[in-house]
This record gives sequence, structure tokens and C-alpha cells, in this order.
Amino acid sequence: MNANELQLQEMVRLETSPRVLSDVQQTALDLYERGFNVIPLKRHEKKPFILKPYFTARLHHCDVTCKHKGQEDITELFKRHNIGVIMGRTSGNLLALDCDSQQSFKQIGQELTARAIPFWAITGSRGGAYLLRILEGEAANQSKSNVKDVQVWGNLHLVVMPPSIHPSGILYQWATPEPRFCLPPRETIPAVSIAVLEWLGVTLARKARRQWQEPELFGLPQWAAVLSYDNRETFGRELSEGERNTRLFALACDMKANGREYHEAETVILDAARRAGLPDDEASVLVKHAYSKDRTIPKVFREEEEKSKNANSKDQEPARKVRIWQRAKDFAGSFDWRGTFGRKANTRRAVYLACVERSRLDGRETWRATIRELAELANMNKDTIPTALQDLVTAKLIQRVKTDERIGVYRFVGLSKFRTLYTTGSCSVRNLDNPKTQAEQDVFGKLGLVAWHVWKYLLDNPSRNAGEIATGTGLPRSSVYSALKRLQSAGLATRAGDGLIYGEPRTDASLQSMSLFWNNGSSKSASRKEAHRIERERHVNRLTRWHISRYS
Repeated sequence: MNANELQLQEMVRLETSPRVLSDVQQTALDLYERGFNVIPLKRHEKKPFILKPYFTARLHHCDVTCKHKGQEDITELFKRHNIGVIMGRTSGNLLALDCDSQQSFKQIGQELTARAIPFWAITGSRGGAYLLRILEGEAANQSKSNVKDVQVWGNLHLVVMPPSIHPSGILYQWATPEPRFCLPPRETIPAVSIAVLEWLGVTLARKARRQWQEPELFGLPQWAAVLSYDNRETFGRELSEGERNTRLFALACDMKANGREYHEAETVILDAARRAGLPDDEASVLVKHAYSKDRTIPKVFREEEEKSKNANSKDQEPARKVRIWQRAKDFAGSFDWRGTFGRKANTRRAVYLACVERSRLDGRETWRATIRELAELANMNKDTIPTALQDLVTAKLIQRVKTDERIGVYRFVGLSKFRTLYTTGSCSVRNLDNPKTQAEQDVFGKLGLVAWHVWKYLLDNPSRNAGEIATGTGLPRSSVYSALKRLQSAGLATRAGDGLIYGEPRTDASLQSMSLFWNNGSSKSASRKEAHRIERERHVNRLTRWHISRYS
């Protein structure tokens, strides 16, 4: 056998033999299957090839359940690379206690063990890190915790995992038994309440993308909602001797900046000072100093105040500035959608309200919206969204402010012509105007959005015919007539002996049962969301491969 035949035989053997994965590749896959958002890092470095997309999505690795075209294998991304894991919700609310010294690493380990808090631990070049999971959500990052040389990383941060190589050449190691060899497949760290980490000062993250909630007042009157979160929290927490003066002074300055009377500030500060053990005379000095000059509201919490129409009374509280999404929501309720968009009015209004919901979640004047996000919020096929967005842009209801990115960034336009009263905004736009639960989305995804509005109207307003419903809802009579027939056929609307048509109330479980019967035991809305999730993850795969190829 000559040299060419031997070479050909070896090539065939390599192609047909099972692929052998390195220890790094096997570890990355194992952590991925345990719910960790793993990312490849440059060898001998802590630097990722790409980072930002991992804050909202994971890589995608195909298993036997995947039915899409093309197979994805994440192990190829970890050839001769380090492993990183993203903290926060994409890793199941993963939290890292990063210890910069052996002393702090030992101290934290003893504290966690004494409190019976489940953790995984790894060691690095100087100290190490403890990994935990939080039940309530992402933890806030803290560059300084209650323990010296310990940082808390709860979101938008990565931790390097074994068997990666530190820039110094030292290997990261497991300080607890290695999961891949010592735990059942897919078993992960048990989640604990954030309350058990109170001794360390760990708190939940407050982010713009989190759903807006009524402000926590910490025992202060309702007017305190205009104060910053940190200053409101000062009143409700136990203050240590080293921080009480600074925090109480900041609270007094915030009250001054927001126009509260001196006597109100003095009452609040004295109350908090007594609980903190600060003498009354010292607390009074803080208030006098705070009120001795004009104060400015902290920039991050600044909200201009508007005078109410009925602000003639001295007892009338000034209203805070109305949020952009609140104005857009009220605008949607008064805009002539049918006159502008004709038979497309319902879908265009639904997409506009999905934009309002995105604005509410982002908490900014400009807001990010992908096709998939809007499709899920509007309960529509994503192929409909681009055309609807363009129609809204053409009608000058929204404007795209960034055109050089795959992800659209928009703002509302035309709202200056519309005024609205201040509302608390504690409820979701989506909850008010579109099918909310998965069961409702499945049922009315089949019956149609008009049927949803007709059904909701009939629950409170029994009507004699389609014309009466059309007048009450502002929907086209022909669309209402068709929707009414579908609702009656589905048992969601019935005509009673008095000649009135009534909406039939259904529980979520009843609607879900109806949907499963129609769809042969599957959920279309859940399937759509799952498909969108896989699309996002495969996109991250492609981005990562491209950046790795550039580096190579």
C-alpha cells in the first residue's frame, strides 16, 4: 500500500470516527444543559468575543426536540477557548459572590455553609467565586458589599468558569464537586430567597426594562412618590452610624428640591433620626442646612411637575409629569384608527399598543422593538409586523430614530397635540387592550382580534344585534357580524330569551381546554414564542461565529 492510499485511508477513518470533545467543550455543554448562559472567551483572557447580545439571549444547541432546519452545535464555539457564564435572568437569576482574596473566599464559604445556603464554588488566581440562584429575580451589582474584598455580580456581568486559563496561566478550578462528574444531568443550583443574603447587603436589581410598579413609599405619605427611590428607602431602613447623616441629609435635600415645606421635612427627618439613634439637635441642623439654599432634584430621578387644571386649591397636590407611554396609550384610545387605516384599523391599533408596551417596559422616550417582541405583544404572526410598523411611520404616529441597526429604536410623534391627565400607570397596556393570557391568545388568535373586542364588550353590555355592538365598539358592522357568528359558534356568545346577546364568561382553564381541542393538544402562541426564542438564540450563534472568525 503506497503513501497516497495510506493517507486516504486515514482521512476516511477520521471522518467516520466519533468526534472527541475537549474537556472545555464538554464542560460548556454540560453547563448549558444545566441552564447557564455560557459564552466563549478568548484563550488566556477574560475578554469575550461579543457580549451585549448575551444579556438578552443564550446560545442555541440542538437536541432531539429541535425540528427546525439546520443543526446547531455550540461545542464548536469553545475549541481552545475559555468559558464564561452571564449572570442574571438568562442563567436563571444566577448570582456570583466574587472574592478577591483567600481570606474573603474562606469567610464567605463559612457564612454560606453556616446558613445552609446551597452554592457552587470555583477558585481563581487570587480568591474565587460562589455561585447561587435567586428566586425573586436578578440581584443588583455591588462593587463593594458588606464584606471586604467581595463584589456581588447579579446581572450584565460574566464570571470565568473552570477549566479556563487565567491570564496569569493559572487554571480555574472547582472548589466544590464538579457538576459534570458529581451531579445528575441537567441538575442545577437550588434557588434561594434573596432574604437569606440580607447579611451581605444583596438587593434586587432595579432596571428600566423591568415592569413599572407603584412606587414603594417605605411608610412615607403619598406625596413622597416624587422622591428618589434611595431617599424613600432611607426612611424605611435601619441606618448605621456611619451612613445616617449622609442619607438623612440627602433625603432632606430631595424634599427641598421637590417643594415640600420645612416643617414636613423636619418631621420626617426627626422621625428617621430617632430610629437611627441620632440626637434631635443634630438632625435639626441637617434640615436647616438642606433648606438653607435652593436644591436640585438628582438628575437620574428628575421629573418636572405640571400644574393640574384644578390647582386653584392650596390643598391640591401638583401632578408629576405624565410618562410618554401613558400619553401614547390615551392617544390610542381617542385616535380615529378606522378613518386612517380602514379595515386594517384593528391590527394597526394592536401593533401601536404593542409599541406602547415596549415603551413602558423600556422606561425611556425612545424605545427598542424587534419584530418578534411586537409579534408576541400583539399576538400576531411576525410577518404582519413590518408592514404595520411602516404604516404607523407613514401615518406619522411613530418614527424610527436609528436606521443602522437590526433592532429598531423608535419614538412616538404627534403626542404634543394631545393632552392627558396624570395616571399612576400601574397596569399594563397589554392587559387592557389585547388578549392577555396564553389561553386567550390561542383562542382569539383563531377567532380574531375583532372577536376579542366584541366578546369583552358583550360581557358588560348585552346587545340586540351587530349594529348595536358596532356602535358601542366603533368597529365595522360587517366585521362585528362575522365575529359574532364565530363567538356564537364557539359558545362565547349566546342570545337569551329576552332577545339580548350576552358574552359568556370563561375561566382561563376553560379557554385553554377549548384551544387544545381546536389545535390537537398544542398551543399556537406558545409554539410561536418558542420559535422566536430559537431564532434569537441562533442569531447569537451566528454573531459569535462571525466574531470568532475575525479574531482567528
